[in-house]
Amino acid sequence: MINSLALLVLFLLTSCLNEMGEKGPQLTTPVEGLHANSNFDWKTSREVEVTVTGLSIDLGVKRRLSLLSEDGTVFYSGTHSMSEDFVMEFELPNHVHQITMRYGNVDLKEEIAGSKVSFGFSVDNDNGDLE
Repeated sequence: MINSLALLVLFLLTSCLNEMGEKGPQLTTPVEGLHANSNFDWKTSREVEVTVTGLSIDLGVKRRLSLLSEDGTVFYSGTHSMSEDFVMEFELPNHVHQITMRYGNVDLKEEIAGSKVSFGFSVDNDNGDLE
């Protein structure tokens, strides 16, 4: 029993070793000769401009305005009047493609277009229920 266990351990240990003449993958180009494409951007984040268009009339409504990334991370939060415009730039990770604006208990989601995203407080009424 001990002999067979010793043989099994010896087999497992030696099976993972390279053969004497065996070599791993070889580079065809030296590392010094590798260059990134001139169009390649090494940044992992980008500047995104967020615009919130306020209502044209002053309702006197102030609530907490929060901006969240797709995974729910809050990257801005502050009290904001519904009649005021808001414009600010944020540095966000490249993988963020959508922003949620939370105003009070209302959530609005918008896709980032280029490096900008816009929100507004007005709600479009289609008047479809009127004759």
